[in-house]
Amino acid sequence: MADIYATGEIVADDDKWFYDWMEISCICPSDVKTAVNSADEDVTLYIDSPGGDVSAASTIRSILLSCGKKTKAVIIGMAASAATIIMTGCETVEAYNTAILMIHKAKNMLDAVDSSIANAYVEKTGKSKNEILKLMGKTTWMDVDKALKDGFIDKIIDGQPDEELKATASFKGFNISKGIKEKVIAFKNQGIKPFNDGASVPQKVDTNAIAELVIKRLEDKQKQAELNSLKEFSVRMEGKYD
Repeated sequence: MADIYATGEIVADDDKWFYDWMEISCICPSDVKTAVNSADEDVTLYIDSPGGDVSAASTIRSILLSCGKKTKAVIIGMAASAATIIMTGCETVEAYNTAILMIHKAKNMLDAVDSSIANAYVEKTGKSKNEILKLMGKTTWMDVDKALKDGFIDKIIDGQPDEELKATASFKGFNISKGIKEKVIAFKNQGIKPFNDGASVPQKVDTNAIAELVIKRLEDKQKQAELNSLKEFSVRMEGKYD
């Protein structure tokens, strides 16, 4: 059996180096393709992700659908946004009883993208496309009971993940701004590595200060993203389900 861990951001193949360089958890299509190609039997995809690149998620879904192996997704924490797209690439979807799901319309994209995403949910749930688009349009958060009722998952897992599985789970995904990425690329091109791990760098550059500044900004952005997500989820859960 092959275990694949989709924890953190879903990213394009070309961007994975950046996340790896910064030691940020992520998954890309080539990761999944390598894993399923090397699997002799079943494939289990463990998910704890706030989403990420829609195109990358769509590619991962296609890889899972066409791999010719029995596939199962297990949501161990959060499956939000693009993470719910890769989930639908598996034959069955299970979720621990504390898991959270979220679907929404893609930001700054054409209606065709929303329509394409909706098709994946229609196939999974059996709901009409209009129903799905309405759920996406109002950004729908779901606990596992609602997700099971609406057909997004097939089974609720009682209890908690074991310690080894917990260690892989982390709600640490966040979108890195273009400005930060460009600055870090410039550092990389100068031979500067994160955490000042012995790379040869210009004497005038204080790598410790750079590392601390980048880490602090990323952590602040992560904390704010988590807070916003939890606040929105709390508001959604206060009302009755539609």
